[in-house]
Amino acid sequence: MFWRRRRESEEQPAAPAPSRRFTDTLGDPTSVLAENVKLRGEITGFDSIAIDGSMDGNVAVRGYCHVRESGRVQGRVTAHHVIVSGRLEGKISARQRVELRSKAHVRADISAESVAIAEGAFFDGRIQMRTNSGKTSFFEKRRAGQPAGVEEQIP
Repeated sequence: MFWRRRRESEEQPAAPAPSRRFTDTLGDPTSVLAENVKLRGEITGFDSIAIDGSMDGNVAVRGYCHVRESGRVQGRVTAHHVIVSGRLEGKISARQRVELRSKAHVRADISAESVAIAEGAFFDGRIQMRTNSGKTSFFEKRRAGQPAGVEEQIP
């Protein structure tokens, strides 16, 4: 019988949550080192690469480098972004972000603007954080089952 008119601000849906994983926002790599391929030498390029096979040597790309779960790299990896789900021994240098997934096994020194290490990942090495802005911020949204309202931004 009685109707309340909705305001425009009530009708707008909430903005989607930001993506937590890096590869959710990146496209597919332009090159792939297949799972049964073993390469000894050096990979260089302007695009992105996914490594499913075994690489003994250095990787230097301007896009991103993703060492997938079956991937193994022994050497230096230099890229804009580096994602590791497999094994890596050597050095990692990223212009922006390094992400170690839960199945990653990394023995390396890391140099990047930001580093994310998932629970379950193995890491043995040093991390050198670089920042262009001079300010580093951290945003964490707690998982279900944790106290309500626990969201924080730490400058």
